[in-house]
Amino acid sequence: AGVFLVPAVLLARTLVLPLEELSRVSRRIRSGKPGLLVESSARGELGEFITTFNTMSTSLKESLEEINTANEQLRQMTNTDSLTGRHNRRYVRDYLTRELQLVARTRHPLTVLMLDLDNFKKYNDTYGHIAGDEALRQLGDILVGSVRQSDVVGRFGGEEWIICLNHTDKEGG
Repeated sequence: AGVFLVPAVLLARTLVLPLEELSRVSRRIRSGKPGLLVESSARGELGEFITTFNTMSTSLKESLEEINTANEQLRQMTNTDSLTGRHNRRYVRDYLTRELQLVARTRHPLTVLMLDLDNFKKYNDTYGHIAGDEALRQLGDILVGSVRQSDVVGRFGGEEWIICLNHTDKEGG
């Protein structure tokens, strides 16, 4: 029995235990924990395999972090007017869709204001588009500073703006 026990223990230490650890870590990575590493003192081909596995796990974590950062940037770009840095038409449309569903359920008031700058084309023609762009940026700042933090201000297009005042009745609007 002793003749078989020593090789069995050596086999378990050098092969079975590292493979069990590799299996455990790979299951945890698969369940959403990238970047975990297999800790093993295995040598030879198994040691090289574990080193490669650890490199791939680290690379996967870094790639997922880059993807998440890029997705957040894309989400921000999708919902933000590039000129003014305020919400854009798409964001306001999506917000209103959700908010109107909530209003239908809860019956809380909602006021929606539409603003249009009269004679803005004349202003642009007189002072130039750079001045017009700056005027739109400043107006966005003024509008955001004039409403509650919970309200939504967005550039609807050109010189048109929309303001959504949740929990605000007609008189409050």
